Amino acid sequence: MLLVVISERKSAFNKVVDFEVWFGVDRRTSECGYVAAASLLEHREKHSFTNIQVAYVKGEESPADWWESRLKKLGYECQVKQVPIDIAEFMQCKPLFDSHAAFLRLLIPFYSRTKQMVYTDVDVIFQEDIAHLVSETHLRDSCLALVKAGVCASRPEREHRLLADYGKDGEQDYFFSGLAVIARDRYIQLEALQNCKVLVDQHAGRLDFHDQTIWNCAINNIEKIHSRWCHPAYPGNTATASFELGIVHFVGSPKPWDLLGELYHPHSQIWLKAASRAGLKVPAIRKYFHLESWRRAYRIRRQYRCWFPSK
Repeated sequence: MLLVVISERKSAFNKVVDFEVWFGVDRRTSECGYVAAASLLEHREKHSFTNIQVAYVKGEESPADWWESRLKKLGYECQVKQVPIDIAEFMQCKPLFDSHAAFLRLLIPFYSRTKQMVYTDVDVIFQEDIAHLVSETHLRDSCLALVKAGVCASRPEREHRLLADYGKDGEQDYFFSGLAVIARDRYIQLEALQNCKVLVDQHAGRLDFHDQTIWNCAINNIEKIHSRWCHPAYPGNTATASFELGIVHFVGSPKPWDLLGELYHPHSQIWLKAASRAGLKVPAIRKYFHLESWRRAYRIRRQYRCWFPSK
């Protein structure tokens, strides 16, 4: 989890904003998280200071010791700190690629120093100042705003039934958890975290989509974020696209930074160019010398079929 505290300033919409931005980070996502953070800083208004706090699962190795020196070499005005977070209540849930880091976002408001915050996944590239998102998102009746996702047809039947039990049986009822605007005080007052814990205690074995389904079932009246803040770049989508605003999100696997990603992912150049601007000169080659890259490739081996469909 990466916490970016942005000092009070006026956005492009001439409104005073005071908020934080969080990324979920563990050891295996440290490099792509760094590229996401660099792209965030790249699109901030000139001379704005960004205080970055990297939060990670308590008890694990700190994943971002090297971030601050590299970001400062790029000329960004920032500070990087790291904070361990205890997520013991969610360890019974199914991990995502052997990691429970995705559940860190559920605890964001209890570590926040501002009334409003943004959570974003690490497999993204920013194309616009994140202050615009905060300025245009209004949390009226809810503590949470998300991008509409629809219901995935490949979702296991047990989770479809769980969603139906909570009144989330239509595409208009389900939201994507990779980007969120959160109102801290309301999140606490509405006992959102307690609701999440109750759902996990009762249905941990049915949560195949992890924290995403937890938020969708535990929180009512979720507000909608504009879709440009989640341009989905799918690995099996060969159509070309130009993502000039908002956020490009590399949904699904394999990712552009996975083995063979630079060759076959239809949107790999977006990430590779951002990585180069962030100072990572040879990310496409370096991963072939990392054992973790080969382990991940084995874990997601079935997903590689999207690049090599059978005739």
